[in-house]
Amino acid sequence: MNINDYLEKLRAKSVQERERIAVIATGISFAIILLIWLISFSEITKEENSQSVFSPAQNQIEDLKKNMENDKQSIQEMMESLPLQNGASNNVSGENLPSEESEDQNQNMDDNQNNQEKVPSLP
Repeated sequence: MNINDYLEKLRAKSVQERERIAVIATGISFAIILLIWLISFSEITKEENSQSVFSPAQNQIEDLKKNMENDKQSIQEMMESLPLQNGASNNVSGENLPSEESEDQNQNMDDNQNNQEKVPSLP
């Protein structure tokens, strides 16, 4: 019996009988899908429990703590090395850096004033 013959037999039956067959087929399909879903859900929870004692959120928090500790140590090392670098550069050059900066600033201000004088104003 092929599917076309089965469909012809269904069409020959009364409306009430076709509705009853449709409800039964839908119920059986739903039960099969629900059973597959429940089995797969129980397998998923078994794998999660066996793989890790901690939840993913707790693992992420632990990783974050480790990263913060490493970052804190590297920042402390950088801060400790900064005064040594600044002191060494001042001793080697022997020049007064703030005065050089003020001279550069004064020259920049003079250049700006000269440029402002060259810009024509609108009447």
